[in-house]
Amino acid sequence: MRCAIRIAACWCVWHALAFAPRAHAGVVLANTRVVFSGDARDVTVRLSNRHAYPVLVEAWVDSPIEGAHVPFAADPPLFRIDPGKGQALRVHRLPGVLPEDRETLFWLNVLDVPPDPPATAEGSDMKIALQTRVKLFHRPKGLPGAPAEAPAALHWRVLDDARIAVDNPTPYHVTIARIAGHDGWDVQGVMVAPFAGVVVPYSKARGGSGRIVFEAINDLGGRDKFDSPLAEARAQ
Repeated sequence: MRCAIRIAACWCVWHALAFAPRAHAGVVLANTRVVFSGDARDVTVRLSNRHAYPVLVEAWVDSPIEGAHVPFAADPPLFRIDPGKGQALRVHRLPGVLPEDRETLFWLNVLDVPPDPPATAEGSDMKIALQTRVKLFHRPKGLPGAPAEAPAALHWRVLDDARIAVDNPTPYHVTIARIAGHDGWDVQGVMVAPFAGVVVPYSKARGGSGRIVFEAINDLGGRDKFDSPLAEARAQ
């Protein structure tokens, strides 16, 4: 019996596992996120194979919105990487209209398929495929402000004793890696879309100073620390 197991490893996204080290995957991307400038025709992403064996790699771009048009294509879409070697993957812009007043989020997916293992005496084997997914941001040219300044522009306010609201008035996506609590860091892994907001669990007992300390992921995949005002809940 042949058993195929696909393990999806999502980096930088919606939960704590999004910020796990990239070394868990054998085929490693040089980028933890890809920024596609609005005036670019393509971008190049470097991949390397850390396995001790050759792998077949499939690459594609999709959208977090089901059924949405995806005006990007990975080239080549299917290729082999020998052990210890690398491969340049290009993402091409295809025809299609995207918003010009804000970033748009897509996903770049890389599926790492190892060769078939040798058959065992029992006649069964196992193949494990690893899928890596990183954010691809389409960033129109000429957006106001700078991406590095967007986290500092977030508006934080207390909703009640267990929740705070985070509003993003900028045209950039902001990924919050973690928020400081009274006894350490609370890992959140929350992304706030442009001109949108989210609600996150947060006890007032953790703060009380009228400030919020958090870390956000920058374009290079590093973490920048911010200290912002935390508005109290409005009286009913």
